Amino acid sequence: DEGKLDQALAEFNRAVSVNPRDAEAHFLRGLIYNKQGRLDEAIANFSKGLEFDNRFARTYGERGLAYAKKAQYDLALADFRKALEIDPTYAEAYNNRGSTYTRLTHHDLALNDFNKALELNPNYAKAYYNRAVIYLNLGQYDRALRDLNRAVELNPRDAEAFHNRGLALEKMSQFDRALADFTTTLELNPRLAIAYYSRAVTLEKAGRRKEARQAFEDFLDHASPDLASQIEYARSKVGNP
Repeated sequence: DEGKLDQALAEFNRAVSVNPRDAEAHFLRGLIYNKQGRLDEAIANFSKGLEFDNRFARTYGERGLAYAKKAQYDLALADFRKALEIDPTYAEAYNNRGSTYTRLTHHDLALNDFNKALELNPNYAKAYYNRAVIYLNLGQYDRALRDLNRAVELNPRDAEAFHNRGLALEKMSQFDRALADFTTTLELNPRLAIAYYSRAVTLEKAGRRKEARQAFEDFLDHASPDLASQIEYARSKVGNP
């Protein structure tokens, strides 16, 4: 809730004005900026906090996350490494470093980090989801399916986990189960445009052409410009210019 974030931000602003050397206040203010997408301000606050306490692993971890969001991957990796030097049990740092390696297509390094995160926290839904993304990219659909089963068990509100499980099932030609997952995805998040596309492609592969055509039309109603190749394919299926 944006109002609550603004209220908390005002409190931390007061704390910093009373004690500019309050490392925790800088850290907490950085967390709020990070949630608001104000990444440069988040990084500045984490950096200021580290001036006064350079042994708090989570400050490095959260600054690394902000750098990763800005696609400054070398800086992100350096911060995750430092966080893990200070606290080798910091599961979130392994997970976030694994996500950074995934973006850099360093699949082996990413898998190692997700494995370590899950060793430290066997109920870490996001790490199962992220490891499954690697398995999907590598075509290891049975492994992806196992991880996504666990991810949705731990977090049954995660629309993207249901979507990716649907993708794995579609690749395994389990079309009915895939379609059920895409339906759940869209119930949880009706604005996840790629799920409309995935449903349409699956209907097409299942030989349900009339339903597929309608599903492609549904996708075009929801598609965003970043899905250009999918839009082009969908238009070819519904006969739009």
